[in-house]
Amino acid sequence: MLDFTELKLENLVIHKVGNRMRNEKLIIADSVQDSIDNDTKDVLLKYLLSPFRKKEPIYKFTHETNIKLNEVYAYTKEIFDDPDKFHGCSVNILKHLYSVSTHPQIKSGEFYMVYFKDCIVDKQKVDTIGIFKTENKDIYLKVNERYNEFTLGYEKGININKLDKGCLIFNIGSSIGFQVSVVDNSNAKEAQYWKDEFLKLDYIQNSDFKTNHFISMFNEYCNNGHVNNLEKKEKIIMRNKGLQYLMENDHFDIEDFKTEVIKKQDEVEGFDNFRKNYYEEERISIDDSFIVTQNTVQKMRKKVDNKINLDDGVEIRISNAEPELIEKGYDERKQMWFYKLFYKNEE
Repeated sequence: MLDFTELKLENLVIHKVGNRMRNEKLIIADSVQDSIDNDTKDVLLKYLLSPFRKKEPIYKFTHETNIKLNEVYAYTKEIFDDPDKFHGCSVNILKHLYSVSTHPQIKSGEFYMVYFKDCIVDKQKVDTIGIFKTENKDIYLKVNERYNEFTLGYEKGININKLDKGCLIFNIGSSIGFQVSVVDNSNAKEAQYWKDEFLKLDYIQNSDFKTNHFISMFNEYCNNGHVNNLEKKEKIIMRNKGLQYLMENDHFDIEDFKTEVIKKQDEVEGFDNFRKNYYEEERISIDDSFIVTQNTVQKMRKKVDNKINLDDGVEIRISNAEPELIEKGYDERKQMWFYKLFYKNEE
C-alpha cells in the first residue's frame, strides 16, 4: 500500500510539451521551481497524488533488448543516483515524451516532474519520482465584488480532481526496472502512447499479480465461459468454491484446483481452453503453480458479485452453500419464479 502522510516535495520542474506531428513546440523551463507557498503545495499534492492512493505499484520498466535502453528508466535511475541531475534529466525525459507524441489526438499540455522523499511503500520509506501531464482545462466562473457591485467573468484552469496522466516511480528494484504506478484517464487510443510508448511498462509478475489475475480469469469463466451455461446461483457457488480454495491454500496448483473445484472432466477441458484464451487476450502468463497472496484474495473477494437480485427488492447473498441447498422453480398458478432455501439452523 502507498502512504503519503510523511511525503516531502524536494524538487519540482514544469515544462510544456506539444504534439510533434502538429509542429507544436517544447517550452523548457530554465530552472526548477524555487519556492512554493504551503497552501499552493497542499493543492498541488492533492492534484498529483490523490489518484494514486488506492493504486499499487504493479508495473516495471522494460525494453526488448536491454533495460538500460529504456529512456525514462535510464534518466530516473540517473536522478536517484545523483539528485543534482534532476533538471537536466527532466529535459531529456520531456524530449523523449515529445518524440512519441505523434498520435493526432494527443493534446499539448504542462509537463510536471517532481522528486519526493519519504513516500511509504509497504511500510518502507523510499525516494520517488513523479511524472505528470496536464492536457485538459476546465472553465470556471469568477464573481468579483467592488463597492457593493458584482461582476461576472471566467477563466480557464486545471480541475485538481482530474489528473490526466501520471506515474510514480519508486526507488525499489532498480535492477529489474523499478516499481511503477500509473494513472491515465485518456481514451484507449490516446492512452497507448503514455504507458506503452513513453514509459514502456510491463507487469511485475509477482505473487500479487498472479493471484489477482487468476481470480479475475476465474470470475470471468464463471460468468461467461462455463460450458453448461450455469444459472446465477451455480455461477456464484462455483466462484465461491474457487475463492475458498485460494483462502485455504497458500500454494496454488492448477491440477489440484481443477480436481477440487472444477471436478468434471468435460468442464476441465472447457476451463483449460478458456484459461488459455483469456491469458492470450490479456497478454499475460500465469504459472500453473504459485504462492497465493492472501491480502489480494481478500481484496478481490470484496469485488466479486455473490448476490442474486430479484425484481421485488429481495437480495439473496450466497457464500459457500452447496447447489442442492438452493432450488429454483416456477409457480404456474402465480406465474412467477421462486427460490427454495434449505438450512439446519437460523442465526
